[in-house]
Amino acid sequence: MSKSIEPYHAEYHQAAPAFIAMSLFNNTYNAAMIGLGSGMTAHYMLGDPLLSKLDVYEIEEQFYHLSKHFLPYNYRAYNDDRISFIFDDARTYIQGNKKKYDLIISQPSVLWVSGVHSLFTEEFYGQIKETLKPGGMLVQWLQLFEIDSNTLFIVLKTINNVFPNSKIYINSGTQSIIIVASNGNNIKVNDKPFEYIDTIKNDLYRFSDKTNYFTNSTYIISTSSLKLLLDNYHSNSDYYPIIESQSDKNMFLKNSPNFDMFINSFFFYQEILEPELFSENLERRLNQQSSYRLNENKLIYLNNLINNSNSKVNWKLINKLFHELVPFNVLRGKWNELETVDLILQQIEQQNVPLSLSLMFQFLEYSINNRLELLKEVIPLIIKNIKKNDMSPEFIRAIAIQCYKLNDYELYKTFIDKYVKNNEEINKEEKLLLNYLGLELNNNK
Repeated sequence: MSKSIEPYHAEYHQAAPAFIAMSLFNNTYNAAMIGLGSGMTAHYMLGDPLLSKLDVYEIEEQFYHLSKHFLPYNYRAYNDDRISFIFDDARTYIQGNKKKYDLIISQPSVLWVSGVHSLFTEEFYGQIKETLKPGGMLVQWLQLFEIDSNTLFIVLKTINNVFPNSKIYINSGTQSIIIVASNGNNIKVNDKPFEYIDTIKNDLYRFSDKTNYFTNSTYIISTSSLKLLLDNYHSNSDYYPIIESQSDKNMFLKNSPNFDMFINSFFFYQEILEPELFSENLERRLNQQSSYRLNENKLIYLNNLINNSNSKVNWKLINKLFHELVPFNVLRGKWNELETVDLILQQIEQQNVPLSLSLMFQFLEYSINNRLELLKEVIPLIIKNIKKNDMSPEFIRAIAIQCYKLNDYELYKTFIDKYVKNNEEINKEEKLLLNYLGLELNNNK
């Protein structure tokens, strides 16, 4: 496969289930795959020398022929002796088949396609659980486009009801997630050295520096840690097919779920909901953030603006440029490296920065460097001096998390009452979670 040919955007969708799945096993395993698609996921899976057998269930035989248009990129799907095709409904075939698997990858089409919803029911996940060997794994691909928050949490609730030990991974660079569920107790995505496996390393050339898309660093949260939210949803069932009734509407309205609260932030609810797991991954996250390349020319321009600051300087513009250059998802890892931050903090000491921006930058400095006593002083000043409409959802999320970590219920409640309760920019799922966290904090007083 040529190094010069860049992978097309959808290829990340198809590569992630395979690489996450391969990372689960250090010994020989067999696998089943529900849905062939373009054949790319099967192609990547067959690059693993530990895979002994791959059965692909595809209800529409025509896909087998259409996917040949992607040759030579998916050549293993057609040339490898370890692959078998079953052109039948996966539910029917699995129910009548006694074969057991170490791994099942489910990657059906988008939810609004007729019949697909039946592959997301509690009954079908029960069939999968019975088909997996003890300790076997389910890898479920799920799109985050043309799906609303209600449907997303229904799917997560349904999987969690059958597989209480499930973890969610973000398919970085795409609008999809990977859910890994275990028919046992342990899920560990190993950071396999794929670049040293001869049958796989050529595939990785096409992804260049984006291979961290397929590592444990993409872990988001476990479904068990979402219990506070999931308890508010019904599971999807053959007898109560909620997803079927919502999927067409989601397609036509081009809905997308509100999952940013677990992904796009510089402080995360995971720090509260699963502190041990989060601390294990925090250093990895920060290292990745630190390697993020900023636009040096724009940083120099911004630094010059700050150095030349005076009473006429547009600090709102400086703040806007700063957050454009340093996105929220890398802010925590880059903060202590940036000369820009030092310059802004110097201007704050000299009282050249408007109060509202000064307080927000002080909040970031104290939070990122874990200066809790100073946080206790600055958060009340933020509440007193900054209007609700002047604060982004990301900042609201970060301050709410810090209030919780300070174990100060009155401060938490005062902040939530002002910035969250009637704020239309905060989605209902996040409001629900914040409400539960407040109740928990109050009970622990």
